[in-house]
Amino acid sequence: MQPQQEETFIDRMKATTSLAIFFAKIFSLPSELLLHEDVGERYIGLPGGFAFLLLMFFPVLFQHSNPVPLLVLLFAVVFRCFCHRTKALWNWFKGRPRTGHTKRPGTPWAMRLLPNWSVQTVYWLEPFFCILLGIGVAFLSLPLGVYLFLSGLGLLTVIGLRYVAYQTQINDMHDCTLESQVTAEGLRSVQGR
Repeated sequence: MQPQQEETFIDRMKATTSLAIFFAKIFSLPSELLLHEDVGERYIGLPGGFAFLLLMFFPVLFQHSNPVPLLVLLFAVVFRCFCHRTKALWNWFKGRPRTGHTKRPGTPWAMRLLPNWSVQTVYWLEPFFCILLGIGVAFLSLPLGVYLFLSGLGLLTVIGLRYVAYQTQINDMHDCTLESQVTAEGLRSVQGR
């Protein structure tokens, strides 16, 4: 029998970071679903279920406030999920091939209003839109305002982490290209070309 290894500080940091990312995804997912079109088939996943539960029980934190606006948001998200799933099943039933990555975050609806802007720029504007909308709505409905504010913070976190992951992937591909060139030059010199 092997002795149990102690959990290191790095392991605890990884677990804490993963949990924080998961909570950011839970808060940001409803906003992303309502702000984006053409989301990937598997994009909603497990965080979508937790986001549904969060929206169901979030009004409990504000017992003296009107929960109806937040529940309207919940029904809008559920309707969007239903439409998204129906479209995916219809495409599968018709035998249509998948056109994009199944976990893609989709294209912002705002791209129709801002066609000359890059997708990345619009992605970075969405969290601030949610935060400002949350601050404004908080005067009318505190639960909805606080949720939109937290959703904007979660969206900012998710988009920032997505950007870092893309940059890391680009750097890794660049490094692989350089390593391949060095290897090819080494093979050519060995072969005497």
